[in-house]
Amino acid sequence: MKIIIMIFLVFCTTSLTRAEAPKCIINGEPRWYPLFQIMTDVANEAAQEVGIKIEVSDLQLPWKRALLHLENGRFDILAGIYNEEQKGKQDGYSLPVTANNVHIIVKSGKEFPFNKFEDLKGKRGIHINGASHGKQFDTFAKQYLEIIGVTDVIQMLDMLALNRLDYGIGSKRALLKLITSKKYEGLFSILHYPLVENQVYFLFSKRSPCYIYIDKFNLEIQRLKENGVIQKIERKYP
Repeated sequence: MKIIIMIFLVFCTTSLTRAEAPKCIINGEPRWYPLFQIMTDVANEAAQEVGIKIEVSDLQLPWKRALLHLENGRFDILAGIYNEEQKGKQDGYSLPVTANNVHIIVKSGKEFPFNKFEDLKGKRGIHINGASHGKQFDTFAKQYLEIIGVTDVIQMLDMLALNRLDYGIGSKRALLKLITSKKYEGLFSILHYPLVENQVYFLFSKRSPCYIYIDKFNLEIQRLKENGVIQKIERKYP
């Protein structure tokens, strides 16, 4: 009888612990394929050991508003952000999770030599509204380049296909998935040299109750890298 009671108490305690696991709401840019999907998969893997529950918000916000919501604690974690100033956990940044190589895409037959920002001068470019490609390039582009913004990658590719612009800017992973589809097959070329290479991070809201878990979260990111789990997740998204 005592054994049965002890088993029952252990079961109840475990159930209570699971039920009380704090919920951390993640937001980001779902259209930033596949980086947002990779980041949320990694978050769910890490959460199992950290002892938190991840909920992915379906609220789509302009990037600047998403940052403001995070700052105000409207959600807990932003999935998929650069960290050019090399800020640390005291500022809410996780360890780097994955990399994002940003490339130039052109209509096939309109390739041009590219290995530095200056090679884009005199050409008209296109990218996603509000996209940042790193502080160094953003500063250069604001001063020297003509780049228009559109809603999504599909719109960008359609405008390039119509010869309205000279080049587009986007994540190589996302671009490869689209240009190998039946609709765009053979229409585009991705220039070999990357525009920028960025590490991608989680950013925790300092007003969130989930902020206290950042150390454990970082330990899990490191473990998932060492065990090859993150690399396996990346391979899920060609």
